[in-house]
Amino acid sequence: MKHIFILFIVLLSGCTSGPKYLYNDPDLSADQRVLLTNQCDAECENKIKSALELDNKYVAAESRLLEVNGIKGGYNRNISVGKMFNSTLDGSLEIYTVQGLHELLAHHALRTSHSFPERFKVNLLAGHTYHIGGFVVKQGEENTLYRWFPVVYDLTDNKVVYAGDSAFQVRMNLLCRSGHPQYGPFCKCMVGEINNKMSFKEKEDYILGLKAGENQINEKLLKRLTAGIVQCLPK
Repeated sequence: MKHIFILFIVLLSGCTSGPKYLYNDPDLSADQRVLLTNQCDAECENKIKSALELDNKYVAAESRLLEVNGIKGGYNRNISVGKMFNSTLDGSLEIYTVQGLHELLAHHALRTSHSFPERFKVNLLAGHTYHIGGFVVKQGEENTLYRWFPVVYDLTDNKVVYAGDSAFQVRMNLLCRSGHPQYGPFCKCMVGEINNKMSFKEKEDYILGLKAGENQINEKLLKRLTAGIVQCLPK
């Protein structure tokens, strides 16, 4: 019985992640490091939705952090895309790292979403705490499909520092190259210009086909983007 109890404790300890420290400096103080977490209460979620102008179609979804600067998580929880940093016991996340530009790989924890893991870069400030999360939204003619995208929210400054828009960029590139397959550099430049000038809500409206003309950018928006797009034309 004693041996069984000890084995249970060992197995249980393997299910919990606890804090992870992705740096080697033992003298790094709390105000010199960055905390990544998935904690975000209702007020936090509402602030994110307000900042991104998201309506009630968008629902906060539990997300998984798979990589930080190429360092892979060590816990597996029935996800086929790789191991994660989140605890296998309760899904919690607590990672300490240093400030600077970080490349993260995140994924959702839903079986109903057809989205893929998203890799993105975000600048993190020392002494700040960041929520690594995401949202799902229904799409499709019968609202049967769910699309997920990651969000990074600065809990210290109360602001969104990243909202995933890879789906928008992919669709814009396909649209551009469908008419001009040979314009690879032009498409990359054009999508970059559009991506920088459109709000997240405008991108979402485009993706979900809510704008007039079946996923075509409307005339008012096109005029605002024209100057930037012209710079992308081959000389």
